[in-house]
Amino acid sequence: MVRWTEQAGGASYGALRWSGPELVDAPGLESWLGFAQDFNGYVHLFARRRREKADGTVAVDVVHATQYQPGKALLGWRSLGNPLKDETATEIGVPVAAVDGTGALHVMVHRHGTGLMARHQPAGGSWTTWSSLEGRWVRDPGVLTVIGPTCRMEFLAPYRGGAVHWLQQQPGAPYRWGSKLGVDAEPGSVAAFDSGQDRMTCLWRDASSGMLLAFRPPGAGRPPEGPFVIDPVAESGGLGPVAAQRALIDGYDYTVLARTRPDGTVLFAAYATGYEQAGVWWSELGGPSAAGPPALAFDARGLLVVALVSQDGRLWTTRQKNTGGGLSFEKWTTT
Repeated sequence: MVRWTEQAGGASYGALRWSGPELVDAPGLESWLGFAQDFNGYVHLFARRRREKADGTVAVDVVHATQYQPGKALLGWRSLGNPLKDETATEIGVPVAAVDGTGALHVMVHRHGTGLMARHQPAGGSWTTWSSLEGRWVRDPGVLTVIGPTCRMEFLAPYRGGAVHWLQQQPGAPYRWGSKLGVDAEPGSVAAFDSGQDRMTCLWRDASSGMLLAFRPPGAGRPPEGPFVIDPVAESGGLGPVAAQRALIDGYDYTVLARTRPDGTVLFAAYATGYEQAGVWWSELGGPSAAGPPALAFDARGLLVVALVSQDGRLWTTRQKNTGGGLSFEKWTTT
């Protein structure tokens, strides 16, 4: 695992911002990482680990590590076991994680043909055993999203020709079946975010056309909305999911999107939150060719930051300019 740490949050252009890259020991990990940050600011990491046993067979389990302070060592990698015990145990998917409004830490994995398995750790408590949420034929790790001021959670997992939706009625409550959606998402393209009014908005690329679509599952007493075509004239394809972040622009609630073309070019767009049906206009952000999807986050000053890893493995960032109206970004910088 490679880690960079910002040294002075929101520093002005040209100041020292990042340390790294730092190689963090993660033996046997064979998947990308699931992340969750709790109310104490601790960062929890989850991954799938593969190990060869003394008898030559392979064991696969889900592992968890905690970072208590930025840039400091992780508190080991501890096994959360494997919800499957038979010959299919090596087929578990990539874990996803989040923290709900009670402070409970949740992790989910999937196995194609079996469904979703979940485990959680209440605040200050011990991990529960693995439980099944059903959802047969799920083919993608899905997205686990924190919703609303109470921080309840919703989960969306696609399968071929559709997707299934689970939700908590309130933080700490068990998940219940929400709905089945008639979508066909390209594997690895699904993203979701809290779009206000206690609703989740999901984004994905259509498997056949490559067009970016948006959908809001039913919730908070409201019917489903969409799917809406966000960019009908955009070229097909892309690298990974679209990054989405709500932000105030000139005092108005906007949703900012960032995505990567197949050639590594990073694009961004912004639209009034909740009005995906109006479509968006994409602008190139310049900078280096990205090796995967970009990330969006806010810095210590509340400015939006776009981050990417370039083809040569370097971290590059650009942040929102703090002057003038509209949305514009500074020059790209690298470590």
